Amino acid sequence: MPPPSFRLLLGIWGLELLDYQETADHASKKLPELKRMWWIEAARFNVLPLDGRSILRQMEPRPTLAEARDTYTYYSGGGEVSSAVAANVLNRSHTITAQVVIPVEGAVGVLLAQGGQFAGYSFYIKEKRLHYTHNYVGQQEYTLRSPSEVPAGKRALPQSGEFRLQR
Repeated sequence: MPPPSFRLLLGIWGLELLDYQETADHASKKLPELKRMWWIEAARFNVLPLDGRSILRQMEPRPTLAEARDTYTYYSGGGEVSSAVAANVLNRSHTITAQVVIPVEGAVGVLLAQGGQFAGYSFYIKEKRLHYTHNYVGQQEYTLRSPSEVPAGKRALPQSGEFRLQR
């Protein structure tokens, strides 16, 4: 039997959780009546048209009251930002710039990250070098790494031309 979302698309109906006294014959006679009642109630409560795309529908962008923009600013110490309202960089060219103060002994840590196990990116300092790692649907990771160490002091990262693909 196909999963529920496909049953909806294929128009497959069935009775579940039948009373133990009901016979299959009685159930088969009852099904057309129940289908008719279901469609009447669906129209009455304005749930048509039906949409059985489940996960695909969850990935569609949601309406927003905010105007479209191409610049986002995040501040140190801020809380988690939901992907529904964060800068959408999926399959798009983008630039990330971090205003930082690097101590003389160097720094380690994440400057900005979005996503999780199955997709996303992280912009971070590791081994005194700036890194940007992109997680492609949990199948492959791509990392850009600066060829030189991040110098101490106040600066904007990255500097122009600072990244190279790490192999």
